[in-house]
Amino acid sequence: MIKNRERITLSQLIIALLINGINIILFFVCYKFIFDFGSLKYLSNITLYFNTIYLFLACLCDIYLFFFKSAKLERLNYFLRYKFCNIINPISYLVFILFWILVIAKGIVRAFESPMKALFSIYANLLINIFIIIDLFINEHDLHKFSWINLLFILLYNFCYIIIIIICKINNIYTYEFLENIGVGGFIGYGILFIACSVGCYFIHILILKIKYNYLIKNKEKKDFNDEINKIIQMSDLSKASTYDEIV
Repeated sequence: MIKNRERITLSQLIIALLINGINIILFFVCYKFIFDFGSLKYLSNITLYFNTIYLFLACLCDIYLFFFKSAKLERLNYFLRYKFCNIINPISYLVFILFWILVIAKGIVRAFESPMKALFSIYANLLINIFIIIDLFINEHDLHKFSWINLLFILLYNFCYIIIIIICKINNIYTYEFLENIGVGGFIGYGILFIACSVGCYFIHILILKIKYNYLIKNKEKKDFNDEINKIIQMSDLSKASTYDEIV
């Protein structure tokens, strides 16, 4: 069942516009590393495209709902924030974790070879993750539970990327330093580790949403409930005082 939002707050809209504004600026500032067909051999670049499209379309849905009070784009918003994010977010966490591990382990050594390359590396492997997590906490998303279908899509996405790496390897196309001199056995080992990390990142996504609902939303609901109770008590006290004054 599609969930249509009735409204969004001004603060939600401002945050969405701010995130997208920064993201679009960075996207075009780093055009040298993004608008290049050859860059699609990198998982960071592929995932960055999907995240940018996701954030941009979700922001359009927010703008339309806020200004036109219409549910016309809510079907798209539902797909993005209740379905698609449960696939692309875990992949984004995977990119973040693997990139920084490889940088620390010297498996990637060219990520910071120039100021612009460093900016792009930080943007594509850190900042974009911050943007999607902010969206996750600020806007409405389901308390996601484990789904074999979602996990299958995540694994399919990453399996397709493994195929890209294999094609690059066969054709001697440079991808990552740590893959240059490994044999078939090492490649299979890295592939298994890559898929295992994909599964782990899916559970990280589930945990993040659980934290949001169990701590942030429930605490807010509890606070709102207590505020309503206090208002009722105050109104009751005022009513009693008014009745007492009339009797006196």
